[in-house]
Amino acid sequence: MEFVGIAFLVGFTCLAVASLLPRDVSKGKSGWRGRCSLDELAEKIEMTGGPVHVALYRQSGNLQRELGEYSDVDSALKEISKAFRRAKIEQVRIWTNSSGELDVRRAFYNGRGSSEGKKFGGALIQMLK
Repeated sequence: MEFVGIAFLVGFTCLAVASLLPRDVSKGKSGWRGRCSLDELAEKIEMTGGPVHVALYRQSGNLQRELGEYSDVDSALKEISKAFRRAKIEQVRIWTNSSGELDVRRAFYNGRGSSEGKKFGGALIQMLK
């Protein structure tokens, strides 16, 4: 009976140590990720060229509006910057930054008022093939 208890304790300790070890969380999300201002956004992205498709999302994750196709990434960035500024959002968080996709969301969740989750939350730019 003591052997079972010791084996359980050793196993539990190994799992606890393994959960504390650093791991690569950026698989499939290459490039710089984190918080930045809208003015710094164009410098931090890896996507270049075009054409691209742009969609705007609410905080809840539901689609707010599809902006459609743009000939290049720069014009798409100008449009999503307008949407962020219209919502009075100056700080954004880059969630996915690769050559084929850019997922940008508001840096801080706004949960005030009865319209919680209905406010503008972010934008998704995807490269068209």
